[in-house]
Amino acid sequence: MPTLDEDFVFRPLPALENTIHFPFPLLNPLGPLANLPGTWGGKGFNMIWRPNHTPGQDRFLELNLTNESLKFDAISGAIPNRGLLQIDINMFGITYMQQISDANLNAGLHIEPGIWAVVPPTTNPAETATVVRMGSIPHGTTILAQGTATVINFLVLRTVVFRHRLDRDLRRHARRDRNSATHQILLVGHALR
Repeated sequence: MPTLDEDFVFRPLPALENTIHFPFPLLNPLGPLANLPGTWGGKGFNMIWRPNHTPGQDRFLELNLTNESLKFDAISGAIPNRGLLQIDINMFGITYMQQISDANLNAGLHIEPGIWAVVPPTTNPAETATVVRMGSIPHGTTILAQGTATVINFLVLRTVVFRHRLDRDLRRHARRDRNSATHQILLVGHALR
C-alpha cells in the first residue's frame, strides 16, 4: 500500500505570512483527528443496488459480509491554503487508505485513498472550525464532505456534512434514477496498532 514519504512537507513559495494555526483548542494541530493515525480493521456489511445486464433484470441487490481495513498516516507539517478575501490559513491532516473485501470470497469490493483535514475558523466566509474529507473511489467517484466534529474521549463520533461534490457520472446516474440512494456506513473496528 502506498504511503506518504516520512520527509514530505509542504513548503509554500513564498512563505505564508500571518497564517491561522491550530484550528481547534487542543494542543495537537490535528484536533479531532489526532487519535486516528494507525491501522484500524473490522468486519462489516455491504449492500448495493447495482446495474445488472441480464435480460429482464436491469438491477441486482448485492449483499456482502466484509473485512475492512482503514490506515491513517499523519501529514507532517501544515497544509497551506492561500486566501483571496480570507487571510491565508494552515490546515493539518492525515492521509487514509480504505480497503473492503468480501469476507467469503476474499475478493476486493472497494478501495478509497483520501485525506482528512482540519480547517481553522475563517472570517470570509464566516465559518467555525471544520473537518473535511476528500476521497477518490477509482471507478469515477470523488467526494468532498465538510462539517463540524464532536469530540468525546478524543474520538470523532459525528460529522455533520453540509457541503459535498460528486463527479458528473454520479450526478448523471442520480438524474436517471431518482429513487436510488448512496449510503455509507462507517463501522468502527478495533485498532490493529
